[in-house]
Amino acid sequence: MATIVKHRKTRVEYVLLGAGFGMSTAVHHQLIKDLKVEKSRHLIAVCDAAGEILWGDPDDLRVVSVDGVSPEDCLREPVRSS
Repeated sequence: MATIVKHRKTRVEYVLLGAGFGMSTAVHHQLIKDLKVEKSRHLIAVCDAAGEILWGDPDDLRVVSVDGVSPEDCLREPVRSS
């Protein structure tokens, strides 16, 4: 399964791929809709339904599910000992 995130503004869902460090101040990129990177910063790598990789601002994304389970339910589940 996967971690699914939703863009707060567009409501489009993406598969979370990971996190990275953003582009330099000299480069401006149009990524997820109106996201413009104006300085180095942390970004989140996601992919859309077609598999295209995009980078998003963590403040613009929220987790919808982890392996098909809501974040709330994931955090409620008892810790299993090995």
